[in-house]
Amino acid sequence: MCDHSKTPILFLHHYVGSIATWERVLTRFEADDTCVYAVDQRGHGLSSIPDSSDTARFAFERFAEDAIAFLDAMEIEAAVFAGNSMSGLISQIAALTYPERVSGLVLIGTGKNGAFTNLLGFNDLIQAQEPIDHTFAALLLPTSSSPDADVPQEFIEENIDRAAAVPADIWKEVFQEIINVGDLEPQLPNITVPTVIVWGQDDGVWDVQEQLAMNTHIAGSTLLIRDRVGHFVQWDDPAFLTRVVQELVADIDAARAPGCEFTYLAADQVGQQGASVTVTGFTASQTSESRPGQGQRISIFNSNNQLLARTNGAGDNGTLYGLAVVDGVPYAIGTRFRTGAVTLFTPDDRPGGIKDMGLRQYQEICGEPVPDLHAAVGVDGIITQMDLHQRSHACFLPTVVR
Repeated sequence: MCDHSKTPILFLHHYVGSIATWERVLTRFEADDTCVYAVDQRGHGLSSIPDSSDTARFAFERFAEDAIAFLDAMEIEAAVFAGNSMSGLISQIAALTYPERVSGLVLIGTGKNGAFTNLLGFNDLIQAQEPIDHTFAALLLPTSSSPDADVPQEFIEENIDRAAAVPADIWKEVFQEIINVGDLEPQLPNITVPTVIVWGQDDGVWDVQEQLAMNTHIAGSTLLIRDRVGHFVQWDDPAFLTRVVQELVADIDAARAPGCEFTYLAADQVGQQGASVTVTGFTASQTSESRPGQGQRISIFNSNNQLLARTNGAGDNGTLYGLAVVDGVPYAIGTRFRTGAVTLFTPDDRPGGIKDMGLRQYQEICGEPVPDLHAAVGVDGIITQMDLHQRSHACFLPTVVR
């Protein structure tokens, strides 16, 4: 079973391809618990052929719609789209049209311009070709693999057989739709998801200028160029491509994880009037309570020095030990004046109001057990003295920022 908490991957095949093109990659995910999917797209492989009366049956917007419909059917909120060749264009269109459904892109042996010069030449060849049969497929497909790559012949033959099974009219219609996509460059700045562009130096379809253009116009994208690899990177260097996809998914999942940052006061500052600590724009301060018989107060401020919360009753007054920020929400760690128990104070819905965060709630947010405070901060001598009754109630956030 795969881990549904991880970002899933949807592999989309090349022109006249099928899920078989991904075989050398998919087998490398067998020891990985990421949810991985590959589909035969409309008119390809085992998928149905739309009725010929639909003149837009192979428009690339339809391919993108199909991918989203697949996510819906599988109850997947969003996925990384890994598209080779024509499906690199489909993946870009999906990211532009359904940005909330695309977690990231791996653009493999593709470009941003369906009307690229090389493709116009291929289109002329395919539109004039009669017949389009096994012999033609056997001539065309192997040219997408680098002559220096070690690709098993039986694997190549399987993919040739599947391409040859695609009806001739689909060969022609789909390639014409590649041309009809035109140049996506003006829209590429609207792609904001993490993107990796993978290109082999022996690619005879899209050239390096197309890769550089995508890399320039998709903000934050990464361009990886591979020696002795052709148009079908998944054939020629499946181990490399698998690592690229896995690393992108890991980065996306790490960015989705709750951000838990924490820092402690220095030991000689604990309990001191005016002592303060700042984490990612928030500040917690120790101030004295002006009313007779009351203790010290803990206050939380934002980066504009606006008061967000303050302990204001005897039961909530206490000593400040540090500050945490969890997913953009500040939590001051301190002791209650009367009980001495350590808790996490955070702003509530009232202006200046404050509430405390329980250990169970903390664990749900950060996904980490709550260790003993003294054991945690005893390292480096930041805070070394805590009463036993305080330590038994202690909680802290796991990422300690020095």
